[in-house]
Amino acid sequence: MLIKLPNADFSAAGLGTVTRLVSGMPVADLVGLWLFEDGDPDDEITSVADASGNGNTATLKAGWSAGIKRSYGVETPNNDGMVYETSLPINPAGREMTVFVAGMNTLPGNSAGDYNNWIGLSNSTDMETPGATHPNDHAVVLNYDGSDAVGHWQLFDNGSTIMGQTTVGATGPDTYNEAGVAGIEIDGAAGTVKLYQLGHATATRTDAGISSHYDGATDRGTMSFGPWSHGVSRSPNPSIAQTYAIAAYLRSFTEAEAQAHMTYLRDRVALRGVTFG
Repeated sequence: MLIKLPNADFSAAGLGTVTRLVSGMPVADLVGLWLFEDGDPDDEITSVADASGNGNTATLKAGWSAGIKRSYGVETPNNDGMVYETSLPINPAGREMTVFVAGMNTLPGNSAGDYNNWIGLSNSTDMETPGATHPNDHAVVLNYDGSDAVGHWQLFDNGSTIMGQTTVGATGPDTYNEAGVAGIEIDGAAGTVKLYQLGHATATRTDAGISSHYDGATDRGTMSFGPWSHGVSRSPNPSIAQTYAIAAYLRSFTEAEAQAHMTYLRDRVALRGVTFG
């Protein structure tokens, strides 16, 4: 027997909602998920499968050394770092993109000019040359500052030409040799960029230059991930990072939504034995 209650309202019943997952991540608006789970220990990883099911395989940029497969994910092969290119426009038609990163920065600290670019452009200045300076013009980049005693995630705009200032987000929490999750959100329609960090408040910047740059029409190149060295100097450490997972979404987030998605990414990586602070 089927009983219908056409006017029933269960919105306040506390039943929660169902979140569809793929490979441990919420599937809605997910366009790329790179988990670095394929390959054998010490393999050179020249391509990274897209676990989202969208077929957006990431490939090693020509001229760069491949990341080295480890149990946790991949290790950068040297102090230049590594660059994997995707086919995803960094200025998508919908004008919204958010990319979350799970990883660890293994910089020594107190090293002037020592920065890791985690999410940026594949076709910016000198990207064909691993040993060059990589300003990653013309984009807002998810970056890690290794020049102080305590390292920190930040958004970086070389020359302040897009968001009207050079950096957004000037404090931790994830310092050197600590696994963490961070993210960059670009919302061209709102003219806003955000720096997300798991367990910590969002840093936000709104500027007219963000809207004009991320107009949803101009070819700004495609999204790449690494990390790779930004500055003119190079870290004395032979490897500058461990990369665990990258997830890309064509949407913007509330604070609560971003924290939930970063938690999903952390939990997936933690299954490999990675400990987060």
